[in-house]
Formats: sequence, C-alpha cells, structure tokens
Amino acid sequence: MRPVIFSITALLICAAILQLGNGLQFTLVPIRAQAELFSDISIAWVGSGYFAGFLIGCLVGGPLIGRVGHVRVLTAVLAGVCIFALLYPLFINEILWVIARIGTGISLAIAYMSIESWLNERAPNAVRGSVLSLYSLIGMVMLGAGQFLLALYPINSYQLFSIVGILAALAAIPVALTKAPQPVPVPQPRLRMKSLLDVSRVSVAGSIVVGLVNSAFWAFGPIYAIRVGMTVEQISLFMAAALIGGAALMWPMGLISDRVDRRLVAGIACVGGSVSGIGLVMVGGQSLAFTLVFAFIYGSFAFTIHPICMAHANDHTAPDDYVKVSGGLLFLYGASSLFGPFAVAALVESVGTSALFGFTAAIHGLGAIAVFALMRLRAPTPDADKGDFQPTPRTTAAAFQLHKDAAARKGSVRFDNPDLESGD
Repeated sequence: MRPVIFSITALLICAAILQLGNGLQFTLVPIRAQAELFSDISIAWVGSGYFAGFLIGCLVGGPLIGRVGHVRVLTAVLAGVCIFALLYPLFINEILWVIARIGTGISLAIAYMSIESWLNERAPNAVRGSVLSLYSLIGMVMLGAGQFLLALYPINSYQLFSIVGILAALAAIPVALTKAPQPVPVPQPRLRMKSLLDVSRVSVAGSIVVGLVNSAFWAFGPIYAIRVGMTVEQISLFMAAALIGGAALMWPMGLISDRVDRRLVAGIACVGGSVSGIGLVMVGGQSLAFTLVFAFIYGSFAFTIHPICMAHANDHTAPDDYVKVSGGLLFLYGASSLFGPFAVAALVESVGTSALFGFTAAIHGLGAIAVFALMRLRAPTPDADKGDFQPTPRTTAAAFQLHKDAAARKGSVRFDNPDLESGD
C-alpha cells in the first residue's frame, strides 16, 4: 500500500485541498445570501444551481477529458472554481449567484472526474478498495474541516471567498507538477431507469430520498442555524457535527450491513434520520448542546443511507456492471437534489425555520416506509452473494471504478440483461 500511496499523493493532496474549500463554500454561500437579504426562494435557486451544474459537469466531463487530457482539464476547471468564488462578493445579485453556482458545480464535477479516473489508473487491483476508502474518508473529513474556516473573517467581507479561490488555485499545484503518467478517460455510463429498478428498487428509492434531503440540508442548514440564533462559530460547529457524524458512523453501519440485510440497515438509517430531524425541530434555538448532539446523530444516519443503498445494488450486479449501476444511482441522487431546496423554501416561508428538519424528517420517514414495504417483495440477499461494504463518495461515476474487483457472485446479474427479474 505504501508505494501506491506515494504514487497518488499529489492526487490525494489535490482532493483534500479542494474539499476543504468546497466545505467552506457550501456553508458560506447561503449564509452570505441570507446576510444580503436574498429571499428564501432565491436561496433555493442558488442551492439548486450547484447540483444542476454538477449534473452538467458529469455529462460533459468525460468527452472533455478525452480530448484535452487530465492535467490541462483539471487545472482549467480549478481556475474556474477560483474565478467563480471571487465573483460572489463583486456582484451581489441573485441571478449572477445562480450562474456562479452552476459554473462551480460544472467545474467541481469535472475536477472530481479527473482526479477519480486518475486514481483508478494508478491503483492496483489488490488495493483498490483501500484507495477508495481513503479517498472517501479524506473527502468527508475535509468537508467538515472546511466549516471551521468560516470564523476566520466577517461574513459580509470578501476574504472568505478569497480563501475559497486560494484553495482552488493551491489544489492545482500538486497535479500540475506531478510526473505521473495521465490515464485513459473513464467511459461514462448510460442511465437506464428500468434496469436500475430491476436491480434494486430500494436503492433507487434511497437515492431519491438522499438527494432531496441532503440538497435541502446544504442549502438551508446554515440558514436554520442563523435563524435559531447561532453565531458564526456555532454554525461551523453545527455543520461540522453533522459531517463528522456521517464520517464516524459510515463504516460501522456498513459493517453491520455486511452481516444483516442491508435493506434493514438502510430502513433503520431512514428512521434515525427522521427521528433526529424531529429532534432538531424541537431543540432548535433552545439548547446549543442538544442541537449539536442531534446534528451529529442526524449526519450519522443521513450521510450513510446512500453508500448502503449502493452496496445493496452492487450485491445484485455483476462486478463489471457496478460502475453503470452506481453511476445511474448517482444520477438519480443529483436529479432529485434539484428539488429539495425549492420544497424547503416554500415550507420555510409558510411555516418557519423549523420546516427544514420537518421536511427531512418527513422524507426520511417516507423513505423508511418505502424500504420496509419493498423488503416484503424480495428475500434477503444470501451472505454468500454479498460483497464487503465499501464507502463511496457522492462525486462522479469515475470513483466507482475504484471499487475493488470481486469474483462474480452467484446469482449476480448483468445490468443490461433484458430478462432481469423484478428486484426489490
């Protein structure tokens, strides 16, 4: 493993710095929008703009990398992240901010695709799973660490956006100077909804639930914290607590799902997300300590649902079709992410700030009902047919190439099999 880590150090450093800046930007943009008196629906447009751009980037990134090359594309899109970050304080306008978020989403999607396909090329089969786990862990930890940069400067100043730009430029240096050979671009999977439903309806339902809920959290989580009376430092703790919870519990929950029905674990995670959402509705603005505890619990469940759903889908998929299935589920996650912020914006304007976690509690609850209902339609996956749980980032399909190769499992089916039986 040591020689492999040494060979991909530049890529991991680039990913870490990029996620550090992205963690700061995810929280900074809605807080600054609130400070500039943007309406809730405008904040929703800004939040959805990022996910719209990310979907666009996933579609255009592969052909672009194939024509231009990894290093050139990666340095170009990191320059784009830097440029868009610096535009926010220059033009305080809702429409321009939506455009900037779309541009940021496109740039980051292509950046992640470049990094992940490069990692795929450099990682030998024997340690692919370890590389993916390390990459996923770095992403979650650095997203959480980025929250603490929020307190360095006043929210209404330009400096915090400058830090985002500096980090994006800094991330380009390791890969621009690396001597590692460039890989062959990873082919992008095509989405076939019927095949995804045949593989695992639980995983499809889970991906949609996670997209709706997580996009709402990123768009309005900081707004919730502001409106219940938190200071900037406390907002950093609140957002970091949720992310740290997800990083801390993802692996234990995954290991449990290796030993019992993964659908049961996904359903329990949905229930946990619903209960902790109700807790945040009840304690918001009353007790900082309890709010942080519930935020940690919320992240522990909310951020583990999607990896478990992907692992369950993988149990019913031939190994060489895993990228196609996972990429399709990731697309569903991204598509549903477009709508979460708008639903919460409408609820917040009519009900109040607590509507954010009222919404997440309801969606998680519906997700739990769907999972437990679908469990009745199909027997549990035999242990012999289950692969080991592998943490997976919600970035691009290129990351799923890193999933460790496994021997073809009994009962596994090909993603393009027209005779596929209906799944769960």
